[in-house]
Amino acid sequence: MDPFQIGLIGLAIMVVALLLGVPVAAVLGLLGVFGTAAIIGWDGALSVATTVPFEAAADYGFGALVLFLLMGMILHESKITDGLFDCLNKWLGKFAGGLMMATSVAGGLFGAL
Repeated sequence: MDPFQIGLIGLAIMVVALLLGVPVAAVLGLLGVFGTAAIIGWDGALSVATTVPFEAAADYGFGALVLFLLMGMILHESKITDGLFDCLNKWLGKFAGGLMMATSVAGGLFGAL
C-alpha cells in the first residue's frame, strides 16, 4: 500500500478515535507505531518506537525549557514581575500606546534574563 494511502487511513482513524474520546497521546502513539509498521515493517517500527522517545527526551531543549519555566515561576511568585511592569507602565503609560510599550519592554527584559 502507498504511504500516502496509509497516512489518509491513519488520519481518518485519528479523527474517529478523538471523537470517541480516546486520549490524544494514545491515539498519536499507536497510530505512529502502526503506521511505521505498515510502511517499513514491524522490526523497524519497534526499533524506532524504542529509541526515538529517549532521544527526544534527552534533547537539550527540554532542559532549557524546564529551567525557563522555573525562572518564570520564581519571578512571578516573588512579585518582581508586578514591580517591573508597574514601573514601566508609570514611565511609558503617558505616551500613546504606553501600555503596549510597557508590555513589550517588560517581555524583552524578561527574555534577556
